[in-house]
Amino acid sequence: MSRTYLIGTDIGTSSTKTVITDSMGNVAAAATEYYGVLEPYPAWAEQHPDVWLAAVRNTIRRAVDDAGIGGQDVASICISGLYGGSGVPLDQDMEVVRPCIIWMDRRSSDICEGLLREADTTRLFEVTGNGVDSYFGYTKILWIKKHETELWKRIRLFIPPNQYVIYRLTGQAVIDHTAAGNLAGIYDLERGTWSGEMCRMLGIPEELMPQKILQPYEVAGVLTEEAAGELGLTAGIPVCAGCVDCLSSTLASGTAVPGQHVAVLATSLNWGLLHTDRPRDPKYITMPFVTGGGVRYTYGGMSTAGALTRWFSEQFLPEKIPFSVLEEQAGKIRAGSEGADCPAVFYGRAVSDLGS
Repeated sequence: MSRTYLIGTDIGTSSTKTVITDSMGNVAAAATEYYGVLEPYPAWAEQHPDVWLAAVRNTIRRAVDDAGIGGQDVASICISGLYGGSGVPLDQDMEVVRPCIIWMDRRSSDICEGLLREADTTRLFEVTGNGVDSYFGYTKILWIKKHETELWKRIRLFIPPNQYVIYRLTGQAVIDHTAAGNLAGIYDLERGTWSGEMCRMLGIPEELMPQKILQPYEVAGVLTEEAAGELGLTAGIPVCAGCVDCLSSTLASGTAVPGQHVAVLATSLNWGLLHTDRPRDPKYITMPFVTGGGVRYTYGGMSTAGALTRWFSEQFLPEKIPFSVLEEQAGKIRAGSEGADCPAVFYGRAVSDLGS
C-alpha cells in the first residue's frame, strides 16, 4: 500500500492533540491527552518536557491504533508546539536540566527592567523586530543565568518544546524559524539567523542555540527504530521541523496572504496581521510566518482566554462536567457569539493599530 497518511501533532499548553488524515485531508483518527502547568510561585509557569514527550507518544499510538493503519501507510509526521519561552535546557548528555519556563511565565520582570535601563533597545528592535517583555524567551534565559547560576553552568542547549520531542524521536536537534523568531532578542529577523551582535549585547552564548534553523515544512530527521517501536510505526518516516502552534492554526484557517488578520483562541488568545514590511511598534510581537518568503506575523495577545474558561468551569459549574463536553456544546453555537458586539482591543490598543 502506498504511503497516504499524514500525522500531525500539536503540543499545547493544556493538552497534546494528534490527528491522522489521508492525503485529501479526511480525518482518519484523533487523540488528545490533557495535563497541567507547574506554578511554584505566583506568575510562574513551567512544564516538564517529558510530560510532552509522553503525551506525544500516547496520542500518536492511540490514533494509529484507532485508524487501523501501519507504519508503511504513513508518509510523514509533523509536530507543532506551544511557544516554549526559555525552551528546554539540556546538558552535555542532552538530559533535561530543569523544567521549561513557558510563554505565560512573568518572573523575568527584573531582567526586563535592567534591559530597559542598560541595553540598546532601539538597536534590539531594529535587528529582531521585537522589544523587551517577560513574554520573550531570551528574558527567561537571562533569568536562569542570573538566578540559577549552578544550573546555568550545566546548560549546553536550549531547544523548543516540539523540537525537544523531535530530537527524542529522530536524534536531530534543530529549531524552526518561527520558534527562533519568537524567542526574540537574538534572532535577526531580516537575515533569518542568530544575531552575534545581540548575543554579545545580552550575554547569551550563541552556541546555546540549535545551529540548524529550518523552515517548518523541512524535514528535521527520520524516526529511529526505538521511537518507531514506541509509536507503533516503522523507522525511517520523515519528521518535519514544525512551528509555533498558533501559526499552524493560522495557516489551517486559510489565512496566508499579507494583509489578512486572524484571531487564534486556545489556552491564550492572539490576534495578528500577516505582512512583509518591517514591524512598527516594539509593544507587539513579530515572528516569521510558516510559509517563509519574508512573510511575518505581528500580534498582540491575552494570556488567559481559554485558560480562564476552563478555570471558570472548574470553579462554578454545579457538577464536574468534562471540559471536552463543554467544548463540544460550544461548537454547536454559530460563529459570532450570536451577534454579541465585542470590539477587539489588545494591550489597550485596537487591532487596527497594527498597521498593514
